[in-house]
Amino acid sequence: MKPCASPIQELRAEFPADFSQVDTFCAKVRAWLADNYLQTHVFAVELLLREALNNAVLHGCGNDPAKRVTAVVSVSNRWIRLEVTDEGRGFDWRKLDATVPDGQAASGRGHIIFGQYADEYHFNHAGNQIFLRRKT
Repeated sequence: MKPCASPIQELRAEFPADFSQVDTFCAKVRAWLADNYLQTHVFAVELLLREALNNAVLHGCGNDPAKRVTAVVSVSNRWIRLEVTDEGRGFDWRKLDATVPDGQAASGRGHIIFGQYADEYHFNHAGNQIFLRRKT
């Protein structure tokens, strides 16, 4: 794997809370990572990003396109860092349940995905922003 061209590169977006916008930004990030010699991380990063963005749209913003979602993906020689913020009230992340949800459950797998594919993750105090890091 070749290191990225500069010490830190960044891709940012702010968009209405709409799932089609999630797809558009994830496609842009996928291509951007591949262009920066990080092809081996594309699946994991897109999975993490898509989960965080879908949570922001659905749970954070209540699927209300009048609310905004902000995403930042930055790459250095050591880390890929994701930051997703929504305009929702947030949630009490201190009460996250570490159990695996029933196979029929429609949600509740985000923390499991974050734990499996990110090296680190945490929320801001309000619970409307998540920070994820993955080693390159």
